Amino acid sequence: MGHDMVKGNPALKPWVDKQRSKYNGLPCELWDVRASPVCDGYRNKCEFTVGINEETGERTVGFRLGSYVQGFTGVGPVDCLRHIPDRMKEAAKTFEKFVQASDLGVFNPETHEGYWRQLMVRLSTGSGQLMLVVGMHPQTLSQEELRKVKDDLKDFFENGEGKTCNVASLYFQHIMRRQAGKELPPLEHLMGKTHIYETLLGLKFRVSPEAFFQINTSAAEVLYNSVAELSCPTENTTVIDICCGTGSIGLCLAKKCGQVLGVELLAQAVDDAKSNAKDNDITNCDFFVGRAEDILSSVMNRAVKGDILAVVDPPRAGLHHRALIHLRRAEKLSKLVFLSCDPKAAAKNFVDLSRPTSKTYHGAPLVPVRAVPVDMFPHTSHCELIVYLERVDLNQLGKTQPEQRSFYHNSSEGSTKHHTSSEEEIQLQC
Repeated sequence: MGHDMVKGNPALKPWVDKQRSKYNGLPCELWDVRASPVCDGYRNKCEFTVGINEETGERTVGFRLGSYVQGFTGVGPVDCLRHIPDRMKEAAKTFEKFVQASDLGVFNPETHEGYWRQLMVRLSTGSGQLMLVVGMHPQTLSQEELRKVKDDLKDFFENGEGKTCNVASLYFQHIMRRQAGKELPPLEHLMGKTHIYETLLGLKFRVSPEAFFQINTSAAEVLYNSVAELSCPTENTTVIDICCGTGSIGLCLAKKCGQVLGVELLAQAVDDAKSNAKDNDITNCDFFVGRAEDILSSVMNRAVKGDILAVVDPPRAGLHHRALIHLRRAEKLSKLVFLSCDPKAAAKNFVDLSRPTSKTYHGAPLVPVRAVPVDMFPHTSHCELIVYLERVDLNQLGKTQPEQRSFYHNSSEGSTKHHTSSEEEIQLQC
């Protein structure tokens, strides 16, 4: 990242070189990896594929053995996988029996024939509620035939062998290729509650079928506490929660800041976020539906506090370029926290945030100051990385001693702020 930042903005080289001399060749301080409190059975959401077990030839509900692009079509059972909770395995096995007894075959990704495609499972670690979303390709089934399929599913989990799963919420989903100009049918609620509830840092969260929620609840508490520790929000801070999902990050920071404004593409997730704020008696939060690149500028104009902190938790590929430009243009924005489950994929965002001031990139560059990895995904090679960035005034870099150099200047407060590099001192400061 340091090399690419200097390549994109050569004026940063003295600053990056100084950072490298302090932090063992890195462009910012890197704290130790923070462990997940739970390492086995930690996933609260899984999407199981329905396919054929190539060893047994049987219909199986599990995981594909590799990507379809690489030629894998076989599906293997999940019994031995340590990161999946037992209740999810039980749900997959039970639905597998339903599929095996069905007159309808499983979907074949090569011929595009067959019906049963997917089982999405959500499990609340707080309440123990189980949500199932059964996905199938309807092919040429009539509405009457589809209704029978749905009635059979409902009866299986309500009165049949699936009753042992204790399903709190059951949905049906059409999964097929979208045709131009046509929308796929929405998820259809078949049984039980429309939402399940999860508890995070003492707050209760309503979770709908398609809303984003961190898949490791206990590690998410470590993650969100780390966000607060890195950024130190105050009563004079407006937090802009970008790609906010059900509002979990913003709501967990709400008591530490003066205002929270959330941006999310899915309307259902924004409904969840608003409901979560109300259920937890949090009154300093507002949430807005839309693409971040389209509405971010107008949302930021609603900020009533002098200091703006953006928290970005985008999809794996990173933040849209237009949204990033809006962040650079916001004069009051002095700090940014970027959460990434794939830092390599999001690397371009970090480079663009640090580019020199221009007609496109207004304001001083945003550069990484501290970072901390959180082990959100035990038993895998993946890690969530939190990068904390601040604006750096290149005109001031040569006028102060390195030990006293400020990382950003907040014009709304009229004062220059200094940060120490000691993690213990940062915690005391917070």
